[in-house]
Amino acid sequence: MTIFAVSKTLRALMDSLPENQVRLMEECPYTNSVGALLKLNSPLKDNIDRAILRMQSSGILDRFLVDTQRYLRRRDAPQRSAKISEDTSNQVTLNLGHLQGAFIVLLGGCLVSTLFFLCELAIHHCKMDIQEHTGAQE
Repeated sequence: MTIFAVSKTLRALMDSLPENQVRLMEECPYTNSVGALLKLNSPLKDNIDRAILRMQSSGILDRFLVDTQRYLRRRDAPQRSAKISEDTSNQVTLNLGHLQGAFIVLLGGCLVSTLFFLCELAIHHCKMDIQEHTGAQE
């Protein structure tokens, strides 16, 4: 099962784990589901449905999820901290110098679009003058 992480810490943990392991995240953007496998038309279905609803409403399942996350964080803390320290050592903080090329491209695009707009205005005025001139001669 794969759960997508939000933070950098959890992303580093996800990258360090093999594909077949569960990946946990701090904030879950969807509700968790609980289910049980039973034979078709099992007489136990209603009882199990009620038991699951009672566990959900009492908060036992949420508590189990939180405890499991805490346990896994404590168990994997040394590995994660080593992986994160390796990842952050090569990082560079972005500044305006890094983004200078994007601003130059943006400025060039604005200048080209302004030039085309002025050309369209000039062509439109020339066409209007030609139409007025030919209309006055007739």
